[in-house]
Amino acid sequence: MSEIPTIKPLRKGELSFSALEKGEPVSTVSPYWRMVDPANLLAKRLAGGPTFIRERPAAEGWGGGGIVTA
Repeated sequence: MSEIPTIKPLRKGELSFSALEKGEPVSTVSPYWRMVDPANLLAKRLAGGPTFIRERPAAEGWGGGGIVTA
């Protein structure tokens, strides 16, 4: 079983999520939701959780949720 990374990704997620809630533009935050699969255990530990990670790319016009593959 692999270990889930903790401190840095979680803290970045909290800061980004908090900034978005305060009305900061997406261009000023770390878009962690683009790199995390909402089905991954890490998604449950990040700010916003799997639902936010699934819905945020669609809100940005990516047309779907989950990991963005450009």
